[in-house]
Amino acid sequence: MNFAYGHVLWLLLVIPAALVVFFWWAMRERQRLMTQFIQARLLHGLVFGVSPTRMKVRFALVTIVVALLLIALARPQWGFIWQESKQKGLDIVVAIDTSKSMLAEDIA
Repeated sequence: MNFAYGHVLWLLLVIPAALVVFFWWAMRERQRLMTQFIQARLLHGLVFGVSPTRMKVRFALVTIVVALLLIALARPQWGFIWQESKQKGLDIVVAIDTSKSMLAEDIA
């Protein structure tokens, strides 16, 4: 398999890793801010519907999607075969004069 823009693949080393670090930092920061304003024993009852597992799965899916988009931007190519085809044809040009001079009567 060949890539039309192989240099884009270098971003696969940087961007997904940066996303993982960012999501990890965001989860820690969110947890820190919640524990700063809410007591630990009340935290579970007040923030229902927020599942850490669901957040981790969502972050993982976003990272996978970004990686796949980078691969798509690299334009993978395979199975190219050059074929020449010959065509036989005839070029026809049709000209129609629609000017007012066509309304004049012929002298015969």
